Amino acid sequence: MLRAAVIIDYQNVHLTGVDLFAAKRDPRSNPLNPLLFATNLIAERNSQITDKRILASLTRVEVYRGLPSSVHDPRDNASNLEQQRLWTRDNRVTVTHRPLKYTGTKNSATSQGSRGYLTKTEKGIDVLCALAVVRNTQSPLIDLVIMASHDSDLEPAVEEAVRLSDRTKIETASWFNPKVTQGWVRMNPRTPQPIWNNRLGKSVMESSTDKIPRSFSR
Repeated sequence: MLRAAVIIDYQNVHLTGVDLFAAKRDPRSNPLNPLLFATNLIAERNSQITDKRILASLTRVEVYRGLPSSVHDPRDNASNLEQQRLWTRDNRVTVTHRPLKYTGTKNSATSQGSRGYLTKTEKGIDVLCALAVVRNTQSPLIDLVIMASHDSDLEPAVEEAVRLSDRTKIETASWFNPKVTQGWVRMNPRTPQPIWNNRLGKSVMESSTDKIPRSFSR
């Protein structure tokens, strides 16, 4: 059985899933649980496999996510860190943060104690995901790497991982909703052999969310 590492571009996967399956839902209401997501992903993948030699078991889940500021977003910062604490109780899961970038900051505080700002964006998460894909393909403990993201900026990393690896299988994962126009957005890396994409539907999303709603920072 293949030992699988699932790399999760967290905000990309979560928000894309909400857009495709629950457009009217506040993304904060039910954050994606990385371990549930990865477990369901592997189960869905294995259900499509006919060759038992390439069935997979979950070995590692690496989550890459922006971290809200304790100054600008104290509540979301605390919630995010609490989610990290809960998710990493399973030793297969790691959560790596990069601080969100805030622009248009103001000196005045809001009624919630946070500092005003105009926008906040993730920076560097795609680079961390890219490094994780390449690193895991070189690990002797991993036989299968699955990159969960819809971000085309990660295509070169997948292509490089394929080029460097002569042993590890590499796949991608993305949401698919046939009822929505352009309901299947996925990476399309250019590799000598096609990369298998695991298409995940609404049932996987619904069964992969935290059961206790927690704040989620967009």
